Amino acid sequence: MKTTIVLLAGLLLFAAWTLAEEAEEAAVLAEWEDGNITVGEYTHWWERLTPDARPDLSTMDARTDFLDNMINAKIMLEEAEAMGVPEHPNVTDWVHTRRANALRERLYQEATKGRLEIDEAEVRKIYEKRLTQVNASHIVAPTYDKALAMLDSMAAGVSFEDLARAHSTCTSGARGGTLGPVRWGDFTERWSTQAFRLEPGEVSQPFEVQGGYAIVKVHDKTLLEPEHAEAEKQGIRATLLKQDNFEERQAFLDSLTIAYEVDMDIDAVVTLCARYAEALMDLGITSEVIAEDIVPALTEREKALPMLTFRDGSFSTGEVVNLILSQPYVVRPKLDDPDEVLSFVKRQLNDSLLVREAEKRGIDKIPEIADNLEKITQNRILTRFYRVKVQDLEIPEDTLRTFYETHRESYVSSSGHLASKIVLATREAADSILKMIEDGAPFEDLASERSIDPFTAPEGGDMGFYPPGKDAEFDEFFAQLEVGGKGIFRSVEGHVVLWLRERLTSHPLTYEEAKPAVIRDVSRRFKAYFLSDWLATKRSEVNVKVHEDALAGVTVGP
Repeated sequence: MKTTIVLLAGLLLFAAWTLAEEAEEAAVLAEWEDGNITVGEYTHWWERLTPDARPDLSTMDARTDFLDNMINAKIMLEEAEAMGVPEHPNVTDWVHTRRANALRERLYQEATKGRLEIDEAEVRKIYEKRLTQVNASHIVAPTYDKALAMLDSMAAGVSFEDLARAHSTCTSGARGGTLGPVRWGDFTERWSTQAFRLEPGEVSQPFEVQGGYAIVKVHDKTLLEPEHAEAEKQGIRATLLKQDNFEERQAFLDSLTIAYEVDMDIDAVVTLCARYAEALMDLGITSEVIAEDIVPALTEREKALPMLTFRDGSFSTGEVVNLILSQPYVVRPKLDDPDEVLSFVKRQLNDSLLVREAEKRGIDKIPEIADNLEKITQNRILTRFYRVKVQDLEIPEDTLRTFYETHRESYVSSSGHLASKIVLATREAADSILKMIEDGAPFEDLASERSIDPFTAPEGGDMGFYPPGKDAEFDEFFAQLEVGGKGIFRSVEGHVVLWLRERLTSHPLTYEEAKPAVIRDVSRRFKAYFLSDWLATKRSEVNVKVHEDALAGVTVGP
């Protein structure tokens, strides 16, 4: 009996404590016409900030500032909703993309959890391979027979260097074939495999490379121990993990393709590409040079034809065309190329299946995911609201000029460089590209076609303005080049063919030169003042009331 009473008393105390906690969470800190902020919402907003972004709410002033920011945000969200901002494509499309990305990434994490392991022996093997350096020379002959003839000449006493100067088709021939210090990956995998198996003094048998057949001679070999060896190994582990992760993700995608009974209609792809090729032919252009939307002349039946079907869904030919036309030109697949269309459709399929599977598993209902999606949605709405609210504001010319005169010393052109680059995977490729440039090939065309850098390649290699101090490696190489000069150096990106187009020196800017920057600087202040005035007026209209006693009793943080 006593035990029963004790248990009942405990349950009653727990229930009372729970009700008290719920009442505290529901307590109102601020209220206004059609809106309020509770203790629970207040603490929730603070907790969903990253640790670095969370303000210290130990003082009343700090708590009041945080509450003010929440009130302003909620009032702006209410106004944004009244203006229809949440339905604007700039918001809905962006939120849809972020939601899909979040669901796919979480699904991948759950699907590959516990299946990724790092082989330390493999880490050590790669570590030694990457940090082994050889001093080497090579000769490139146009045919295998000529390469063999050079080996015979060496056996007869002719020096490697003399043969390189006389017969090598590589630019290194002028230096007697000398390549200097070489690390694994500076040249192709095939070249590295042949060279790094040699001991100092040995010469390889001929092997095929771009432009002919190579013979490599290694002069010495050393293992470089970096200053931070463990950091180097950790980087290798991260790379291996990334590779394993890719393979595991690909295996998971393959399993989804089977589970969802995916079926691709190749005939529909071919029909689409043929219709598009006809449209291009009629206009006398090719898909590489189009700068406008050209829609294939498909019949309604062809538009409705399922190009790809899967359980509970499909992509029609018309939907695929619309998806392709929605892509930016620089990444849009060519509709007259079946391989590119197939690749594009498969990417869309993978994205669609992953989102479907994530929703099927309830990943979108996980509190962490749902809360994050709510946060990014609110942030996007507020960003769009701000732009719409201030987009038509005009700043008087005299305001701009006064600001320029007051802050004239701030408007000075920066010193730095205007440069372009082509990034290649191997030194061999970089040497070849540099020779083509020296022979007259346009730098911009080669950058667009051959550079592996996704950011500068579409711009013909243009790096734009490059200030000093941004990258020590680039600064050192810029110092070695004359204006207009080109050269090769190795960076973390790969092997860079760099072209220094112009050196810029610092000088005061006139008003006209500085005007774009002045407009930007004044605009920020001008628009901020406008929004601040609007919020003050709006808060007064809706009669915002803050309950300071309730705010004083809030406990936030550890």
